[in-house]
Amino acid sequence: MTETDMKALDPAALYSAYLERARERGEYHALTDEQRAAYHDRKARESRERRKASKAAGSPELVTSEIMAALANASARILAEGGPGADIVREVVAAHFPGRAAAASHVEALARLGKLRRRRRKTT
Repeated sequence: MTETDMKALDPAALYSAYLERARERGEYHALTDEQRAAYHDRKARESRERRKASKAAGSPELVTSEIMAALANASARILAEGGPGADIVREVVAAHFPGRAAAASHVEALARLGKLRRRRRKTT
């Protein structure tokens, strides 16, 4: 093997070549720590703006916080109306507050009285 072939197999040389190519292309892996922080800040800002715009349009994005809000509203409504699945909701509430025997019935009473406020947006 020649010295050029040995350099081609050297992991450090391969990584350096990879970084150089990534820098030329402007890829994420070639960013410095400051550039990477700025990139993440920009992406977070874009994501917040996108969520705000879609929420204003009446159709929030499928993100965990919106999904959890919808599920909380659904479970409160199921409890309030005593609909199918109310038993499961009671079980989950009771499991979430172990040692508090009346937690499920208390939450159900609050739901029936309309004391549990809807989370974030109003659903039909």
